[in-house]
Amino acid sequence: MQRYSQIIVYGYSTCLPRPDSSNSSETWPSVVHKQIGIETPIYIRGFAGADSHELKRVSTRDLFHFGLDSKDNQLERSLVILMFGIVDCAVLPFTYKLARVKQIPVLGNYVWKYFLRSVHPFRPKLQTFWSHNAVAKDKFKSNLEQILLSLSPEKTDVLLVLHPIPHKNTEERSPKWRESAIQYNEIKSKLATVQPNIYLVDTSSFPPELFISPQDGHHFSKLGHSWIAHKIMETYFHIVPQGFASGDFGINES
Repeated sequence: MQRYSQIIVYGYSTCLPRPDSSNSSETWPSVVHKQIGIETPIYIRGFAGADSHELKRVSTRDLFHFGLDSKDNQLERSLVILMFGIVDCAVLPFTYKLARVKQIPVLGNYVWKYFLRSVHPFRPKLQTFWSHNAVAKDKFKSNLEQILLSLSPEKTDVLLVLHPIPHKNTEERSPKWRESAIQYNEIKSKLATVQPNIYLVDTSSFPPELFISPQDGHHFSKLGHSWIAHKIMETYFHIVPQGFASGDFGINES
């Protein structure tokens, strides 16, 4: 059976605990860690609000520190789990780009506040017709591809996790986010073929009732974390066959 010297997780707030939802032992990285074996060290490089720009910078710095550099002669193999993109694909109203008006001396902040109060009642409709992604598709693709290509097949196995599509209720506050999330997942699926050490984890069937709430719409409840961990472990056992000897995830998919 193949063993790993370490597990490294890159993500944002969906891999972290949240008040009234899950504690640190109930998040999907913790569940995965227990299933693989707590004797294997895990490093959770998760940052609330992180997009692919930030995670690319972090992972680039980590190549040396975690021995992932292909020039490193260590024999140990690492498991890297990537789950991010929902921040990148967030659909932002045009007002975000107009925030530079605040830089105008003296009057800038007053003009900005008045403008926001004026357009706020119409924001969902305006966002439907005039909006942009937090990180453009081509830039997200470039960032993710650079991260994947930096993870040497000789040193790592990579689990690339698709992100669950946000709850339909999020369309009320962020029109087109769900459509955008599907498109960014398609980018991930295509990039999963750039190297032979990349394995795609499909979470497209995530049950919407396992979000914290319809209003939150993209963070996971305790059962949601368990469901994500279950999907990750399904793919993991294609790499390291051994059966689900240690785990009842508490999820019934029938």
